[in-house]
Amino acid sequence: MTDHRLPQLITPDWPAPASVKSIITTRVGGVSLPPFESFNTAIHVGDSRHHVDHNRRTLSREIGLPIYFLDQVHGDDIHILNASAISVSNECPVKADAVYSSDVNQVCAIQTADCLPVFICNKAGTKVGLVHAGWRSLAMGLITKTITLFNEPPGDLLVYLGPAISSAHFEVGSDVVAAFTLLAKKQSWGEPVDFAVSPIDDNKYYVNLYALAKHECVNAGVNEPDIYGGDYCTFSDASRFYSYRREGRCGRMASLIWLAG
Repeated sequence: MTDHRLPQLITPDWPAPASVKSIITTRVGGVSLPPFESFNTAIHVGDSRHHVDHNRRTLSREIGLPIYFLDQVHGDDIHILNASAISVSNECPVKADAVYSSDVNQVCAIQTADCLPVFICNKAGTKVGLVHAGWRSLAMGLITKTITLFNEPPGDLLVYLGPAISSAHFEVGSDVVAAFTLLAKKQSWGEPVDFAVSPIDDNKYYVNLYALAKHECVNAGVNEPDIYGGDYCTFSDASRFYSYRREGRCGRMASLIWLAG
């Protein structure tokens, strides 16, 4: 008999080395009730703690490893997760919006419901990272900061852009466009952000998070052919994804990456 509580998972389509494992949860599976139905992994959204813990345990059993979640604050801090001094507790999580590890069996995890999960690994399969790239963290340059932490030529890295809200549904004000314009200036992109911004009217714009993230990766030195993904829309795909823009009160998907032992 099929257990409908089991999570429906997405495996990122990128040529990561065999030692690098990565998955993305959907909203399908689990025990959370409306409006969090049904595989919500986030404690902070108002869901039953019992249901969230059940979903998290189910996910942990699925991959055979413990998972440590961050307290995401839309900032630019990175947590280094290692086997010798695990300082992330699900009861008292570290405040950060990116996580990095070079130790085996340390599961880097972030949660999203429109924000962009950015998976990063080196081609040698010995280092992994994951960025919670909401527009604020993205505009702070958190992707570049995480790439720098790998401490090797960016041309030796692979990137996968996971499910996020598409430009057709991400309407913002001039303040958001100004933040990305400032990022482009600070990082010397050499061009305005017009390629990712579509004016609507009255200081309203559609912004393409995928295009901005990809451009930042390339500007940081990642080879464009080594950047994958960017073909989902959390807003328009209500059957698989939570969307804060669409629903307001909703659950969160989990993105995971780790080095297999």
